Amino acid sequence: MRILLGLVVWGVGIGALGLLAQSDHAKRIETAIAQEAIESASQSVHTIKTKVSGRDILVSGMADSETERDHIVAALSRVRGNRVVVSQLNVLERAEPYQFSGKKSEDGITYEGNVPTSTARLEFAAKLGTAKLHRAAGMPDRAWPRAVFQGVAALQLIREGDFELSGRTMTMTGKVLDLKAERKLRKALARLPHGYSVNFELEIVDDGLPAQITLDFHAEEGARVSGKAPSGLATIHLAGALGLSKLGGKIDASPRDGKAPIAAKLKTIGPWLPLFERLVVKAGQDYVIIDGELGRGSDLELIREELTEAFGENVAITLVEAPAKSKDGIERVNVATGKHEVLRNGYWFPVVDFTVSREACEAGTNAILQSEHIDFVPGSKRLGSKSVGILNDLAATLKHCLRDRSLFVEIGGHTNGWGDNRDNLALSIRRAGAVAAALTARGVTDKAMIARGYGATQPVITTGSADGRAAKQRTTITWFKS
Repeated sequence: MRILLGLVVWGVGIGALGLLAQSDHAKRIETAIAQEAIESASQSVHTIKTKVSGRDILVSGMADSETERDHIVAALSRVRGNRVVVSQLNVLERAEPYQFSGKKSEDGITYEGNVPTSTARLEFAAKLGTAKLHRAAGMPDRAWPRAVFQGVAALQLIREGDFELSGRTMTMTGKVLDLKAERKLRKALARLPHGYSVNFELEIVDDGLPAQITLDFHAEEGARVSGKAPSGLATIHLAGALGLSKLGGKIDASPRDGKAPIAAKLKTIGPWLPLFERLVVKAGQDYVIIDGELGRGSDLELIREELTEAFGENVAITLVEAPAKSKDGIERVNVATGKHEVLRNGYWFPVVDFTVSREACEAGTNAILQSEHIDFVPGSKRLGSKSVGILNDLAATLKHCLRDRSLFVEIGGHTNGWGDNRDNLALSIRRAGAVAAALTARGVTDKAMIARGYGATQPVITTGSADGRAAKQRTTITWFKS
């Protein structure tokens, strides 16, 4: 009995050892299959997962194409010891053409396009930031990502625009600052990978010429500007500098700075516009060219001197008296002053229409003298450069009023109290006479007009400032009725 029991125990032990040996062998086989399966799948474009159960291989993931899927399955089928390969591989959608693009604008840079793998998508996102990246098959070759990033780098060299890589052909479209920037851009894309090409559609923003604004002013037709303005200087700024409510024409924008000098030059010319019938001004960063036609009665020499002083050394000035128009009585609205004017004997006079009386005439001339000022060259009877406008205004009112032959007018000259009284009186007489002569030249009858100088005997109450002294140095018009 004991012998029998021993034999049974011995038999069970031998069987157990056999089963253990068989199980250990199966595990070694499964491990070997799994290791070889991993090695076979490692050559795929995308990450492939393999799982071994017994001697069965389960493969899952993404294949780049149907051909790659079949190659993967075939490679796994050749793994020693495997019984069957179960494929759960999906085929990645193919992009035709394979594309990537970037766009640069005032709002920043955006990117969108295809990437070959999940790993590539992470690498692209790390370098580009926010981008719309679509995983797709069909990448032309392994050099394609390098070409993409060459395009990305080149996009930084343009002011605005975009690039697109379609297959192996890149197109770069946009605006570059100047020829130097264009050459730099072309050089950056000259070494694309072998087999790749690039097309350029570029606009050069700056032709390299300095900024220059040309103002073309006509008293009747208005003002227009043309040329190239420095950065930040628009037509509305030019209109403000000139004191005009409206300014036509178009200026090209230059990306370069220099707004202040040109705007300052046009602001300097603004107060002189009412004197001109036609004016062309070319203003650059460091120069001004003035070519103008002045209204009748203007002191060309004095105006030239004062413009030269106002603009400094780098100014060229050509001034002539505007050609006489053939027809009296034509009317216009002067763009610079807004006045409704009529042409009489070569002078443009404001249209005057009110019922004549001594009081109305006195109110009219007082209003003119309060809004404008007849100035003179210091210490002289020579009328100031900008007195033409007020003399025309006064002449229009005087001629209208003196149609009433019962009215006559006194032109009074006044000086400040500086200097010798006799000299001041003599100067005031000469200045009153100069005003009267200018009015006579404009058609005011001298039979109803008398010039009288008062020196400093009728001062107005002012401060002792320069402006106060200028206010005492004045011209008055007094009306009388016989």
